[in-house]
Amino acid sequence: MNRLKPTEWMIRGNDLEPVAVEHFLVHARGLDGNQMELENGGFVTTADGKFGCSPDRVVKHTGGNQPREAVEIKCPAPWTHVGYLIDGLGDSYQAQVQGQMLIGGYDVIHFYSYHPEFPPHYAYTLRNEKFIAKLRIHLMRFVDELEAAEEKLKGMRGWP
Repeated sequence: MNRLKPTEWMIRGNDLEPVAVEHFLVHARGLDGNQMELENGGFVTTADGKFGCSPDRVVKHTGGNQPREAVEIKCPAPWTHVGYLIDGLGDSYQAQVQGQMLIGGYDVIHFYSYHPEFPPHYAYTLRNEKFIAKLRIHLMRFVDELEAAEEKLKGMRGWP
């Protein structure tokens, strides 16, 4: 299987992510005065394994009834970052963050865009049950179509 070749910006983003996480933690402390603890997000799936996501970090809570939170870190090209600073996120990451909420059961996704030459852009998104319900329908339709195509391919001569 051919893998997507990482672009220069993807490599740069991976390289800068640890620095961006440290900056996010300083920013987050300023929001409520408490030190936030983060864990690697890993790969999260639904119970049936049909859907998955990989949040960059998950907020580690030690107390009881607290919201489930994840963090999405971006280290984009300067023009993309400046666009976030000027215009905000718009709907560009809505499906990604609501999908993470659907799959991981998160209540909040913190979005943090970092570029070393500009101020950071921070936003957070709360669950939107209406959006999640529509997303679930579209994802189920996609999985059904994918499984049907896979079955069709398996029936063809020469398919492994």
